[in-house]
Amino acid sequence: MYRIKCNSIVTVLTSALLTLFFATQCTDRRKVVITGSNTMLPILKIAEKEYEKENPEIDLIISAPGSEAGIDALTAGEVDIAPTSREVYPGEMDKLKEKGPVEVMEVAFDCLLLVVNPDNEVSSLRLKEASEIFSGKIKNWKDLGGPDLPVVVMVRDEKSGSADYFKEHVLRLLDLGEEAFEQSRELQYSEDAIVVESNAEMSEKILREKGAIGFMGMGSAEKVHTRLVKALSYARVPSETPVAPTIENVYNRTYRLSRPLYLVFRPGLNPDVDAFTQWMISDKGQRLIKTAGYLRYTMEEVQVVEQKDSKKDSDN
Repeated sequence: MYRIKCNSIVTVLTSALLTLFFATQCTDRRKVVITGSNTMLPILKIAEKEYEKENPEIDLIISAPGSEAGIDALTAGEVDIAPTSREVYPGEMDKLKEKGPVEVMEVAFDCLLLVVNPDNEVSSLRLKEASEIFSGKIKNWKDLGGPDLPVVVMVRDEKSGSADYFKEHVLRLLDLGEEAFEQSRELQYSEDAIVVESNAEMSEKILREKGAIGFMGMGSAEKVHTRLVKALSYARVPSETPVAPTIENVYNRTYRLSRPLYLVFRPGLNPDVDAFTQWMISDKGQRLIKTAGYLRYTMEEVQVVEQKDSKKDSDN
């Protein structure tokens, strides 16, 4: 009887100590709060898993309400890092600098895809055609050689960096030059456009609506939504042959709807933030970015070696 009671006491004490140990371990993890671009979410989720495995004392808290929301939260001091799929606007930068130094670090490249229902017969678009679709000027796919089907425009909400980039570079024709942009700078998305809050929501709606068209980052489309949407080939002008949005074509700049992706943070304020951002541009971090379906910001080591060797040969 005495032995049984002792065993019970030991069991209870052991359980209590283990509970206390794990609770202490959880509370000891240092949080790094990351809020921003929905486009960059696949990159960050893969980085989260690997970085926390290497650094178990760090807890990366990641959310993706959009680039603008992330920059606003960083300005307000609510987060540590704001991922963004567009440049930080001058007004935003001024507000950030009011509260101390800020760094905008390029970590990857992505391209925007024009995406439609998989059953849509149209396979490519030029820039001006895309602008006329999203502004509501083209209302039926038959005007583009497709089926007699109403066009259903879908766009991301105003917090999205992809939406900002697309509006300037495609809808308002910035990629055709300053003159074309000046003539189109008042263009707005079609009044019938359906606004969605995430790439996942857009993909699901496009799958259900045969005449739908939208846009999203390449990484999101390849990793999450390929089975739901079809990506169109793209060209800027009629004289160009439309090019498929592949990693190779973005690298060699033949697919011409691409942009850099950034991490915005305050350097020197939090060592954990500095360590994570440096890890993202390290060779290991860059390799993970590539596995997420995006393009590395830095060249691979083998490419660097090849370039140095080529330069040495040319000097001899």
